[in-house]
Amino acid sequence: MLAALINCESGNVRAAENNLQQAFAQDFKIRENPVFMLMKSEVEIKAHDWANALKTLEHAYELPGVKDSSVPLGKKQSLPFGQEERARIFLNLVNVQCELKNFDAAKRILSRAVGEFSNTPEEVRVMLAQADLAMKMGDTKKALNMLKKIQPENRSFL
Repeated sequence: MLAALINCESGNVRAAENNLQQAFAQDFKIRENPVFMLMKSEVEIKAHDWANALKTLEHAYELPGVKDSSVPLGKKQSLPFGQEERARIFLNLVNVQCELKNFDAAKRILSRAVGEFSNTPEEVRVMLAQADLAMKMGDTKKALNMLKKIQPENRSFL
């Protein structure tokens, strides 16, 4: 998984795909792991494989503990999974929906993310995703107003 992450970040999508296939071959249960699915979706996104990224992210989104944080993930996960990874699943799903021009679906997921990640370290990323969605829908004024709402102490993130 680490090799897949490194290769994906380096832009070597083919090698990252191979790394994920090796991880799957070593442990078939890993395909139900949200971190594995997140990594797989990010490789698919970098490859502009929007249809498969959507399938992967929708499956990850429905896993216990992802869509609803009050539900435990079940068996102990072999890969560390926390709030940051959970937020990335939400926001990647929004991004893919936007790429596919499914703006209503993107809005629904983003609305859920606003409620889920309010007053957390991931809140700024959600706010940026809201502004990005507004821009993709052609509402520049709304996007700028959203960006103005980001608290000064969080602007260092930008």
